[in-house]
Amino acid sequence: MGDTSAVNRGRSRGESARRPARAGGFDWSAPVNRRPAAPGLREAVGIWIVVGVLAIADIATYARVPVAELYHVSRGGLAGGASRVVTYLNYPVAFVAIALLGLAVSRVLAEPEALSRAGRWAVGIAAAFGLALCLVAVWPGVVNDGNLDARPINALPALGVALAAGLTVVA
Repeated sequence: MGDTSAVNRGRSRGESARRPARAGGFDWSAPVNRRPAAPGLREAVGIWIVVGVLAIADIATYARVPVAELYHVSRGGLAGGASRVVTYLNYPVAFVAIALLGLAVSRVLAEPEALSRAGRWAVGIAAAFGLALCLVAVWPGVVNDGNLDARPINALPALGVALAAGLTVVA
């Protein structure tokens, strides 16, 4: 260790010396923020952008490629593309949405003054409802890789994904 007499000069014996800030190091003289920062949303927004781009790519692909050349679907065109997007939102997006729900809720709850108590409850209930809807995709047969056409049950996880996206926007 180096000579610290220059740092301790002018202080009484009981005072501890502050280390000088170093380039690229920790600034020991800066005040410590006791309140944790809310989690960032940059990555979450990036994930939703990727999901949207892939959904658009699905619609474009199914709109222009003949049904016979597509994997386990019976409809083509825009209707076939929209049907495939619904099943895409069931798997894998519904499981990604569960993680993003957690991020959105933690961000909202980290800022208690941003929403009223009733508003925080509403966010919590919406998140629980979105989680339950996303988890419908776990049930056997909801997503059938032998038939990727959308069925009415596939609307439930897609609604859960929409709730997760909405809560991410609110956060």
